[in-house]
Amino acid sequence: MSRVMLLLLLTATLTVHHVQASREKPPDWDDALDGEWEPPQDDEPELPPPPPYEPPPQEQYESQEPEAWANNAETTLLWEAINQNDMSKLEALIKNNPRVIFARAEDGRGPLFWAYEYGRTEIAKLLEGLGVDNTLTDKDGNMPEQLGMNTEL
Repeated sequence: MSRVMLLLLLTATLTVHHVQASREKPPDWDDALDGEWEPPQDDEPELPPPPPYEPPPQEQYESQEPEAWANNAETTLLWEAINQNDMSKLEALIKNNPRVIFARAEDGRGPLFWAYEYGRTEIAKLLEGLGVDNTLTDKDGNMPEQLGMNTEL
C-alpha cells in the first residue's frame, strides 16, 4: 500500500471517529432534557445588592462652611467630567441632579473652580450661566478665576 493511500485511510478513519464522538450525548444530557438537571452551585454566597444612591446632603450645595464640604462620588464624577472636558457627561450629571453644579469638595472647590483650573471656557460659561457664583472662595481664599484661565469669559 502506498503512503498516500495509507494517509487517506488514516484520515478517513479519524474523521469517522470524530463525527461519531461528536454525536454522543454528554453524561447529563438526558437529565437536562427531562428538566431535572441543575447547574453546579458556587460555594460563594450571593452578594447583596448595593445600597441605593443617596445624593450628598443639601448643606454641601448651599453652605459656605468648610464643615459641609466633602469629597464623594458626585464630586469625583464632576471633577472627572471637567478634567476630561466631557460636556455630555457633565450635562448628564446636571440633568440627573441640577443642584450638583453647586457641590463643593473638601478643599472648597467645585465645578466652576475646576473649569477655570483646567481652562474649560465652555464649561465655565455654562456653569456661570446656570447661576454658579464666581466670587466664592475655596479653603485657601482663592476664587475660581484665580486658578488659571487667563481668558475673559
